[in-house]
Order: sequence, then C-alpha cells, then structure tokens
Amino acid sequence: MIRLPQAFAVTIPADGRRMYRSRDWDDTLVVVERGTLELVCHDGRRLWFRRGEPLFLAGLPLRALRSGHDTATTLLCVRHRGAAADGRG
Repeated sequence: MIRLPQAFAVTIPADGRRMYRSRDWDDTLVVVERGTLELVCHDGRRLWFRRGEPLFLAGLPLRALRSGHDTATTLLCVRHRGAAADGRG
C-alpha cells in the first residue's frame, strides 16, 4: 500500500506575521493559494510570492513570513513522509 504525503494549510491573517522556524518546513512543498506571501530575510531583504507560486521554505535565512496588508494569505503545503510515501519502502 502507498502512503500519500501529508497535506495541510497555513493561514496568515491580513497584515499578520508568522515567525520562521526552518524545521517547520522540512520536506514541504508550499504553494500560495490565496493572497500574497512576503518573506522577510535576516539581511532585511523582502521577497514576494503571489497566488499559484510554489516554493520550498526549509533552510532559508528568514526571520518571518508575512501576509499582504489587505487580505489573509493561505499556503497549501504537502510534506513528504520518507521513502514509504513514494512506494519504495
């Protein structure tokens, strides 16, 4: 039997912020489903991602994830659960 990857959603309220912890995003593909995602880097840079854009967040030099100012941001996430998830183990 093949086990499917774990899927979940993360919502950041309008003008909200979620502090970044790399381990929260290990082995996770993230797609912006709604709103705009702003990544706040340690060096002060800010990167923006819009609806439909995929990204990986693990291991990045980030301080926080922020939503757009007027709307909440929803991220769809799929996490790989090891070799068994792809049917090889």
